Amino acid sequence: MVVANISDFRKDIKSYFDKVAKNFETLIINRGKDSGIYYVSWKNIIL
Repeated sequence: MVVANISDFRKDIKSYFDKVAKNFETLIINRGKDSGIYYVSWKNIIL
């Protein structure tokens, strides 16, 4: 699991998305108080 704040994510967005897509990492982006985004690779979703 990778956790980043929004500022760090914006600085290196490609690297973070590569971690999710290529390494199947889970990414959590903190956007401030009580707000965030959760990304997972399509391969991690069970349909």
